[in-house]
Amino acid sequence: MLVRRLLIIGVGSSANIHLLYSISQKTPDILFNNEILLIETSRHSLAIAINKLYEVYKSAYKRLPITANREELLKPHEFKQKLITTHSILLAEEGGAANPERGLSYYGQKANEVMDKISNIFLQNDLSGVVIIGSAGKGTGTLITPYLVKDLWDTLGIEILGFITLPFRTHKTEVDNTKLLIDHLTDRGMTPSKVPLFLLDYEKGIDIYLHQAKKSREKRVGEPRVGEIYKIVVSPLASTIATIVEALNFGEVCSPPMDWSDLSILFENMRGVGTIVYGAYGREEDMMESWKEDLTAQRFLQTKSTPETTNAITIIKSGTSVTVRFLDELSEYYSKSLNAKRHTIYVLERGNGIFITSLVFGFDARTIVPPIAVRKLSFWQRLAKI
Repeated sequence: MLVRRLLIIGVGSSANIHLLYSISQKTPDILFNNEILLIETSRHSLAIAINKLYEVYKSAYKRLPITANREELLKPHEFKQKLITTHSILLAEEGGAANPERGLSYYGQKANEVMDKISNIFLQNDLSGVVIIGSAGKGTGTLITPYLVKDLWDTLGIEILGFITLPFRTHKTEVDNTKLLIDHLTDRGMTPSKVPLFLLDYEKGIDIYLHQAKKSREKRVGEPRVGEIYKIVVSPLASTIATIVEALNFGEVCSPPMDWSDLSILFENMRGVGTIVYGAYGREEDMMESWKEDLTAQRFLQTKSTPETTNAITIIKSGTSVTVRFLDELSEYYSKSLNAKRHTIYVLERGNGIFITSLVFGFDARTIVPPIAVRKLSFWQRLAKI
C-alpha cells in the first residue's frame, strides 16, 4: 500500500512531551510512516521528548512481525539517533522562560537555519506535506508555532496544517501569553487567510468530557488527579490529529481518494482560524443515535456567534463503510450549523469503530468563548458538576 509520508513538527515541550507523545501512543504507525522533527528552546526538554518517542517506537517495533517490511524500518536505536542528530532543532539551551517574545526572538535568530533544515528533510525524503503541532501558554510554542506555519507557507510554498492548543484559563501568565498569540494572529499584521492554523482549546476539552460523562451518566469517585485532567483533554485531541495524519498517509484508499492539495478548499476565500470537531463511536447504531448532539458539543473551539461562512473537510475513519444517506445528512448538518459553504467528506476504511473528524475553518479568534481570561471556577470545580 502506497503511503504518502509527511513531516510532523513538534514545537515546544508541551506539544512534544504531551501531545505528540500521546498521538504516537495511540497510533504508533505514525512514527513509522512519517518523518518527525522536534523544535525546542530547552536541551533538557528536548532530551525528555526524544526519550518518550523512542520508548513508543521501541515498544511498537518489538510488536511487529519479523517481515521484510519491518526490516525496511529504522531500528529503535537508529530512530532515536536520528532525532538527536538530524531531526531536532535546539534554538536555545534554557527554554523560553514563559516569555513568548523571547522564544520568538530565538526563532528569528535561526529562522534561516530552520527553513533550510525543514526544506532539506522535506526534499530528501520525498514528503507530501507538513503538520505542525504547538501549544500556547509558555515561551516556545506560543508564537514560534504560528510564525513557523506562516514562514513555511509564504517562503517555501510547502503544504501545511498547523495545530496549536490553548491552555486552561487557570494561570495568569499562560492566559496573558495566549492573549498575545491572539493579538499576533489578528492585530499584528499576520494575514489570517495565509495562516492555516487550527486552534484547539483545552477549556472546550473539559466541556467535551462533561458532555460524554453526562451521556454515560458516569459518576466520579473522589477528586481527579492532575495527570488525569490532561489525559481527559489530550486523549481526544491526539485521536483526532492521528486520524487526520492517517487519512493523509493513506489518501489513495479513502473514498473518494484524498490528496493533500484537496485541503486547499478549507482556506479558499476565508479568513480567521480553524478548529476540529469530532465524534467517536463503537458501533454504527451508537453513532446514529447521537451524532448531531455530539458534533454540536464536541468542537475544540467556540466563538460568541456562528461564523458567517466556513469551509469544512470531514474524515470518517471506520472499520466498515457508512451509508450515502448519512453522508448527505452530515453535509446538511454542517451547512446549517456552521454555515459551511464548501464541505468535502472522505471515508477511510481502517481500524475499528467509527471516528468522525472534521476540520472547519473560518472562526474569528477575537471572539473566543470562554474569553481568554482567568476563570473564577477551577477545572476541579467544573468537573464537580458531574
